[in-house]
Amino acid sequence: AVELDFIDRSPSGDAAGNAAYIPYSYIEDENLRVKLYGRISSLATEAEIRELKKEFADRFGKLPAAVKNLFEIARIRIAAAQSGIQSIRASEDRLVVLRNGEAIMPDGRYPRLKTKTAAGQLKEILALAKKLKP
Repeated sequence: AVELDFIDRSPSGDAAGNAAYIPYSYIEDENLRVKLYGRISSLATEAEIRELKKEFADRFGKLPAAVKNLFEIARIRIAAAQSGIQSIRASEDRLVVLRNGEAIMPDGRYPRLKTKTAAGQLKEILALAKKLKP
């Protein structure tokens, strides 16, 4: 599970830089949006992510920041699974990362996010998830 307090997942929001969803303005058809959410949640490799991002761009045009963030969260979920991580939770600038029910604390403390933008924080979390392989 990936829980990030700095991400807005409500598609009725204003699609600010901290959003992660498929905006109504990008894909109006609700049934199609639901199917695409399902496809994103079932992605299992970086190659699959690249293919689906390309499909989105080809079918619907340039990816909005909210959709890019959604794909970045999928990348985090995949990297976490490959590293045996059960969950990543961001609260303010602190990360709680669990593997086998135990908190992973590099350097004896919870990892902290250094960047202030959502996109930057997602990249930090992805790098950490990849680095924490067992």
